[in-house]
Amino acid sequence: MKFSYSWLKELVEIKLSPKDLAEFLSLHAFEAEVQASTGKSGSEFPGIIVARVTKIDKHPNADRLRLVTLTDGRNIIAPVVCGAWNFEVGAIVALALSGAVIPHNQHDPEGKPFTLAKATIRGIESQGMICSAKELGLGSDGGGIMILDASYKLGEPFEVNDRGSEVIFDISVPANRPDIISYRGIAWEISALTNAKYKVKSKKIQLGALKGKVLKIRISEPALCKKYIGVRMVNVKIGPSPKFIQERLLLSGLRPINNVVDITNYVMLEVGQPMHAFDAGKVAGPITVRRAYLNETIKSLDQIDRKLTHDMLVIADSSKTLAIAGVIGGASSAVSDSTSEIILEAANFNGVSVRRTARTLGLRTDASARFEKTLPIGFTGIAASYAADLMIKYASAKPVEFVEAGVKKEKALEIKLDPEKVNTLLGTEIPAAKQKQILKKFGFTVTDHGSRITVSVPFWRPDSAIWEDLAEEIARFEGLEKIPNIHIAFPNSSFMTDPIVSQKDKAVDILVGLGFDEVYTYSFVSESDLPRWQIEKKNTIEVANPLSGDQQYLRPNLAINIIKLAERNTSENENVVGGKYFEIGTVFGRDAELIKEKTCLFMLIFPRSKKRIQELTGDLAELARRLNVEFQIKQNEEQIAEIIVAGKTVGRFGVFSSASNLEWIGINLDFEEFVKGRTHMQYRPINKFPTVELDTSILVKEDVSWAEIKKAIFELKNKLVSEVKLLEGSYQGKEITPGKKSVTFRIVYQAPERTLTKEEVNQVHEQILDRLKSKLQAQARD
Repeated sequence: MKFSYSWLKELVEIKLSPKDLAEFLSLHAFEAEVQASTGKSGSEFPGIIVARVTKIDKHPNADRLRLVTLTDGRNIIAPVVCGAWNFEVGAIVALALSGAVIPHNQHDPEGKPFTLAKATIRGIESQGMICSAKELGLGSDGGGIMILDASYKLGEPFEVNDRGSEVIFDISVPANRPDIISYRGIAWEISALTNAKYKVKSKKIQLGALKGKVLKIRISEPALCKKYIGVRMVNVKIGPSPKFIQERLLLSGLRPINNVVDITNYVMLEVGQPMHAFDAGKVAGPITVRRAYLNETIKSLDQIDRKLTHDMLVIADSSKTLAIAGVIGGASSAVSDSTSEIILEAANFNGVSVRRTARTLGLRTDASARFEKTLPIGFTGIAASYAADLMIKYASAKPVEFVEAGVKKEKALEIKLDPEKVNTLLGTEIPAAKQKQILKKFGFTVTDHGSRITVSVPFWRPDSAIWEDLAEEIARFEGLEKIPNIHIAFPNSSFMTDPIVSQKDKAVDILVGLGFDEVYTYSFVSESDLPRWQIEKKNTIEVANPLSGDQQYLRPNLAINIIKLAERNTSENENVVGGKYFEIGTVFGRDAELIKEKTCLFMLIFPRSKKRIQELTGDLAELARRLNVEFQIKQNEEQIAEIIVAGKTVGRFGVFSSASNLEWIGINLDFEEFVKGRTHMQYRPINKFPTVELDTSILVKEDVSWAEIKKAIFELKNKLVSEVKLLEGSYQGKEITPGKKSVTFRIVYQAPERTLTKEEVNQVHEQILDRLKSKLQAQARD
């Protein structure tokens, strides 16, 4: 948010320069930056003059456009085609003539300046352009033109009167700090952190003594509106707001409209509480805060008809909708030049409800941005009193009724605090007396109870709920950079203690190196996916509040969404003829009433072919080798095989066709069980002499494990056998004698002190085959 340095100085004594203040706040409170001066002079707006609107006609060829006639005090300038509707005859505006340089192009993504040329708009040649604050680079509002006050002289070059050089802070307001979304909130922080004098002394208007006679307020949705204050004021005189209010609104990106509307916006900026003013003459009967009716509509202040839904909160009278709560007012009750009686609104709306409404309507306003942060209830009374005071001063208004509904005051939260625990957490030695003094500076009330204290949280600090929050206040006051660096004995991280974490990262690197693409899919599946994969609902976990209709259940396996991804990629992109995908992630299941989670790996290659089957088998073998896992493959169906580690089935290998005729080969592994089969790796110095590698396939009984084969080889204790690697695991199929399986492995031969000859390698290899034959009845395959 943008904050004016000069405005802040009126609220708190600031002795630091803008640059030093920004650095100080960044260290102790929130990120703050100093922006360049916003001061402007007439020379920066060439070709833009001050003019007054004398006549407005409808555009003959466009309902949303108007033909405006203006005068510069000597000449009539007409017609000017304009699409804004926020001004009437008599308005003083900034008029750009042909050849003028417009500082900000609203239709350019980068907002670059452009030179205005005469243009024909819907058959009418426009003689100029009436400028908005955004087009002039003086604010963020581009929805309406900028209305000037009476101090501007007709015909003179446009300039920003008396602005001088103004320093603007850009402050990043944390989401949990609604108190600092206002000038007073920032001033209070500066006061507390720098011991500067807080100078805000709002005049207390005794509104509570005014009883409601005509004005009635009802809240039918107390969960969505905790409090609503209405102030009826008479003898209101509509006109321009004071120059200082207009200038401060412009600095904040808001356009001045009239004194009543400007005051509500001014109070919102200073106090942080959005407000609204209704024309009391356009309000019939009691004001009701309720949900919108089915198919209810409202024409909002921006002249757009908006369709409402039942979950939206609205403000209504006995016959119509007056406003969308927390978002925008309605055109039917808007303040106009003829208004003489108003109803001021200061309410506390539910932040979640406002955010949902604004998002549904695609309309995020300054008010909704504040309500979304869940404002404190106490802001309503402060804002109502301050706004009434300004209305008396600058709109000649007289308050005659004050009505409040809902919660009057919330009980303050109390937190038990042990100063010793604070020092233990921070690694500091801050005395208890100083801790109490710091908390008092931030507005907390502190009560002593011996070695412990009770801290009462002020209403404007909803972010403070536990003692650690108070410790954070103490730490940032002292300065986080002053907290000493000390060694804290924490247990090893999960990455160091949980083998699944480290092996998962290693597996990702291996599979990417083998040409797979890692994918991330949703953790949810739809109900229609379950029968396709023969999964019963009772074995799944249903999501209580799904994001959408096709994300109703937690995924029971990884394959469902990966196959969908492959199908979509092949159907939408004809250039995709095949691929290798994998994902390692959590899947969810149910065992009776227990919910189970496990980490799984799914590997997919498509389209399927005999060569692809061999490729995927080799990829699995390489993954297992580099993770040091010994496995077997046992075929139990024509297209399905089991993957076995340490005698336990940990996954399946399958060849499939999907509903969209995508043919694919997949491996689904229980990754946790797979890596449990890892054997301890032994490291040895790198041998500088070359190796000799011989690949061998043997037939053994199906109950012979790879561990037995490996053990038999090493029992020979031949020093030339350096390594034995399983290549394709075990295989059983059509070409294999029933009751037997084929195992393919590689023996690496190497001598530590010399290069081996072919003859001595063959001699040792024959000894190994004889050993396997005699001990395991193994037969060598060609």
